[in-house]
Amino acid sequence: MELLHSSHASGRQLSVDWTLIAITTVAAALLVGTMVRTGPDTVPGDPVRMGGLQVLAENEHLVSFEDFSFGAQDWDAARPAGRMTGVLGPFAQGAVTKDFVLPADTARVEVAFDLRLTGGWTGEGLSVSVNGQPVIEDLSLAQASGDVVIRDRDAEGGYSVWIALDDPGAALSLRLEATEGAGPTWMIDNVSVVASTAAS
Repeated sequence: MELLHSSHASGRQLSVDWTLIAITTVAAALLVGTMVRTGPDTVPGDPVRMGGLQVLAENEHLVSFEDFSFGAQDWDAARPAGRMTGVLGPFAQGAVTKDFVLPADTARVEVAFDLRLTGGWTGEGLSVSVNGQPVIEDLSLAQASGDVVIRDRDAEGGYSVWIALDDPGAALSLRLEATEGAGPTWMIDNVSVVASTAAS
């Protein structure tokens, strides 16, 4: 049975079904507009990939994204210093590693993740290596390069890290390690790996 809704302003009648369709269409348009408006920054080398959908170019491929909501698959990790869900860690020291298989024609790979340090620790003794090469030491650049960006996310030890590597080969190996006596604890979250093929 179709209910009718009278409109005194126009003298016509709209069915409830059409009213619901119109409201749903407006809500969907607002949602899409919000995601586009708050979408990722397009500044080259910007490690922040949050606040909306990540839009990939035609030559980019999402190899992996992990927010650890369902655990940490295939990570070789040190023994956790405590129990937390939704992140990898926390760890007091030791290393965590993972290998990512890349598409055969990968010309460049970008790795991004959130790093959180606790207890006021500033990262002394923490290093990040990609394919066996150190790229970050003590939360500063191991090598002067425009392909590594570390950005403060908040005043409580949160950082966004972005690393790019040209001609990575068939796989990418990511390793984070804290030396003995480094700091209180650390953890990582929102790890993404994006491979790019050569532009045609």
